[in-house]
Amino acid sequence: MKVPNDFSMNSPFLGRDMNKQEDNLVDSNKDDSGFQVDSGLKKRRKEANRVQKLLAKDLYPDQEFAKKKSHLLKKYGELVGDSIGKTLQSQSRDLGHRLKKDKNPDTIIDTMEPAIAYVLGAYGALASDGKDKEAFQGFVDGLMKNHEQEILSGVNTSAAFAKFSTDPAIKKQIRQIYYETLILNSSLHSLFDQLLSSFGDSLFELGLKSIQRGLSDDLKSGVSSSNKDILKSILSSLNQASQLSGLAHNVDDFLTELTVRNIPIQLSKLDLCKGLIKQTLAPMYARDLKRLIEKSVSNDNRHISLFLNGYSKLLKDLPLNLWKEERVRNTTFRLILVTLESLYDTVEEQKKDNKVVKI
Repeated sequence: MKVPNDFSMNSPFLGRDMNKQEDNLVDSNKDDSGFQVDSGLKKRRKEANRVQKLLAKDLYPDQEFAKKKSHLLKKYGELVGDSIGKTLQSQSRDLGHRLKKDKNPDTIIDTMEPAIAYVLGAYGALASDGKDKEAFQGFVDGLMKNHEQEILSGVNTSAAFAKFSTDPAIKKQIRQIYYETLILNSSLHSLFDQLLSSFGDSLFELGLKSIQRGLSDDLKSGVSSSNKDILKSILSSLNQASQLSGLAHNVDDFLTELTVRNIPIQLSKLDLCKGLIKQTLAPMYARDLKRLIEKSVSNDNRHISLFLNGYSKLLKDLPLNLWKEERVRNTTFRLILVTLESLYDTVEEQKKDNKVVKI
C-alpha cells in the first residue's frame, strides 16, 4: 500500500481537514448597497481586519498544532490508557533518549507495539525541533516503512478496542488477534478460534462485536490497514456470521440438558465451541465421528444417541457461510444421520431383548 512520505504529519488519524482558513481582506470600495464608500472608511476597515487577524494569532497561536496534539493524546489514551502511570509526553521523552543511543526502529519495537511507538514518535516529531525533530521524524518514517499495516490496524481500531477493555494487556491481545487473523490471513475461522482461546466463551460475544466495530472503523479511515475491497468482504462475511455470537449460549444449554439427563460429558464448553467451528472446515468421516464420541461421552448407545442428536442441532445453528463448502456440510450431516438411525435400531433391539413378560 502506498502511503505519502509526509504520512506521519498528515495521516488521517492525525486529524483531517485541519487547514486553517482565514477571512479575505475587504477589497471592494462599495458597501452592501452598492454605493461608493469614503476612502478613509475603506482604509479604516482594512486596518480593523488586520487588527482582528493579529488578535486571532495571539489568542490561537497554532490551531493545527493543538488539534494534532489533541488527536495524538486521544490515540495514546485509547491504545494504552492511564493505568501504566506514564503520560504521552513522558513516554515520548523516554523514546527521544533512546533514539539518541539507537535509531533503529526494529530494536525499539522489540519492547513496544508498532502502533504505540508510532504515536510516541509522531508526538515527538510534533513537539520538538532541530535535531530532535529530525530524529523523531526519521524514526516514524522507518516504522511506517517496515510496519505500516500493523501500525494502521492498531491506530484505526483503537477506539473500538478501548471499549472492549481498559486493561492495556487485553487491548494489546485483541489488536494482535485482529491483525494476525483478519489483516494478515483474512481467516474468520482463525479469528473465532483465537477469540475463544484468548478470552473464553464468556467474552466471545463481546470480543466478536468489538472486532466488528474495529473492522468497520478501519474500513472508514482515510488510510486503511488493508485493501478496502478485502476489508469490505471480510466485514460482510463477519456480519453474516453474527448469529455465531449465540454459540456459547447454545452450547451451555446443550451441556445443561445432558447433565439433567444424567449423561456425563467429558468435553468442556470451550472445547465444544472450538470443535464446532473447526468442523465447518472439513467433512466428517467415520474415524472423525468415532474420535469425537470417544472423547465426549461413554460408550452407552443411549448416551451417544442423545449427544449426537444435540451436536447435530448445534451444527445446524451455525451460519451457512461459515461452512467451507456445501459438500462439507452435507457429508457431515449425512454421516451423523446414518449413525443416529443405526443407533436407534440398536437401542430398539436392546429394548426388545430386555423386555420382561409379566405373568
